[in-house]
Amino acid sequence: MSNIEIYRMKKRAERFRRKKILRKMAVYAALSAVLLAAVIFFIFKSPVQAKEEGECFFKYYSTVRVEKGDSLWGYAQLYSQGSGKSTEEYIDELCSINHISKHGTLRSGTTLTLPYYSTEYICNAD
Repeated sequence: MSNIEIYRMKKRAERFRRKKILRKMAVYAALSAVLLAAVIFFIFKSPVQAKEEGECFFKYYSTVRVEKGDSLWGYAQLYSQGSGKSTEEYIDELCSINHISKHGTLRSGTTLTLPYYSTEYICNAD
C-alpha cells in the first residue's frame, strides 16, 4: 500500500468516527428534549387536566373592593384557575353574580363577589 492510500483510509475512518459521534449526539439531544417536555407537561399541567384526572376543585366566593385600574379581565385571570372555564365564561359568570354589564366600567370602591376554585375543602362548622 502506498502512503496516499493509507492517508485516505485514515481520513475515511476519521469521517466515519465523526458521523458516528454526531449520530449519538443527535439521539441524546432528542431523548433529552422528550424527557424535558414530559417533565414540563407533568409539572405545569393545567387545572382542567388535573380535574379530569380526579383532582377535585371546590367553588368558593370572595368579596373584593375594586381599586382604580382594576378590570374584569384582571379578576378573571386571577380567580378563574381551576374552574375549567375560559376567561370569557368566567367574566360572564362574574357579571351575572354581581348584576353588572360586561362592557361597563368598574368604579373604584365598588364591592364585587368573585367565585374562586381550590382543591382544599373548607368546612365552616358553626
